[in-house]
Amino acid sequence: MVHLTQEESEISALTAKIQNAEIEKKLSVVEAIKAIEKERDDFANDVKNKEIEKQLLEKSLNEKFSSELKTKDDIIKLKDEEIALRKDMKLKLSTKMIGESLEQHCEVEFNKLRATGFQNAYFEKDNDSRSGSKGDYIYRETDDAGNEIISIMFEMKNEGDETATKKKNEDFLKELDKDRTEKKCEYAVLVSLLEAENELYNSGIVDASHKY
Repeated sequence: MVHLTQEESEISALTAKIQNAEIEKKLSVVEAIKAIEKERDDFANDVKNKEIEKQLLEKSLNEKFSSELKTKDDIIKLKDEEIALRKDMKLKLSTKMIGESLEQHCEVEFNKLRATGFQNAYFEKDNDSRSGSKGDYIYRETDDAGNEIISIMFEMKNEGDETATKKKNEDFLKELDKDRTEKKCEYAVLVSLLEAENELYNSGIVDASHKY
């Protein structure tokens, strides 16, 4: 009986050890699973946070570029409006001015002063084209005795922005000098709206008598 009881005790002890080992094994597996799940959840959260950061960055960049593009478009729009306004102003000045043309403008300006400063002056269109060409206006002034004291051949040149081939003032001087000679004028004057950006012509009256 004693021997059997001792054997049973040993079996019971071994059984307990096995059960404890199983329990420890299960606990280890559970802890390992928890650790893996925690690592998985941490990784998932990190991915989610990265995605949120990416979305926020994209939104911020889109808003920034959208704002910059709007500003750029506004600047371009203002520039286009300014260019259009300047072209319109220049066109109105060059084609209408006071009358319908540069010639009419010059004639009107002269007639404003005729009564006070040019009582003995003649300033009329050059309609004589018998020689094959003619200027625009001829100015002749006499003294009280009727003697001519000065004569000028005038040519007016006007060119709008829409003109395909731009001309230069120099292109008209030779023909103007020829008209001056044929109409027996002492001087020739080119009144021009050409070469609007030329610093030389914008400085005032330019003397070309060294050439003609």
